[in-house]
Amino acid sequence: MNIHNIMEEYVSSTVNELYDTLKSENIKWLSCDCKTCRLDTVCFVLNRIKPRYIVSERGVLHNSIDLDDVQLKADLSKLALEGIRLINGSQRKFHNSDTSKNISKLDGKPNFNLPLLIGQVFDGTTFEPLEGVVITIKNNNELIEMFDSTWSNPTETFKATNGAYSFWPKPVLGKEGDTKDFSFVLEFKKEGYAPITYCVDIPAKATIDAPSTNYSLKIRDIFMFSEDVDNPMEG
Repeated sequence: MNIHNIMEEYVSSTVNELYDTLKSENIKWLSCDCKTCRLDTVCFVLNRIKPRYIVSERGVLHNSIDLDDVQLKADLSKLALEGIRLINGSQRKFHNSDTSKNISKLDGKPNFNLPLLIGQVFDGTTFEPLEGVVITIKNNNELIEMFDSTWSNPTETFKATNGAYSFWPKPVLGKEGDTKDFSFVLEFKKEGYAPITYCVDIPAKATIDAPSTNYSLKIRDIFMFSEDVDNPMEG
């Protein structure tokens, strides 16, 4: 057996079951459940959870035990529902499209290929991954547009993602060979916790290379503290 991410089948099954349920219940906001929308939703979820790779039938058995976890199923269903709502609510923008079409729009023009930004949020007291954190990324106090429209900004952390989040900023056209520093501001908010603002400067060089998620930047771990707890990292 080749190396394989077992979450692909699990997420695909979860997404398709949810689409079928919503369709059978005649949910008004579900405007489309075509194959493209379903695949977009599967990608939306897979891009926000940790993969689980296997290399043998024994790996399938061991992972099946974890995949039966009730909380994991609930978290993935919530994430899938978020993806379905986003995709159905933005069809005019990217319905029946994919990132390859976005790449073709660059038409070989030099661009500042910005990295995939990934990070994790933890409870500052327990050091456990923190779910339900709403994260926004901005530049000059404006929301940054994502290169792939199925990636949301703001986004949210879930238990299934172990407090992980990711953003893929849209490339910015430039002159080949030019360099530029991009200043991004990430805002972290969760009810009952003190909000956090984190700034990151990203140097970039304009090239004609096509954007790729292989180019990534790990943001330092963020620790959030309850509003009634003093943050030792401040002051």
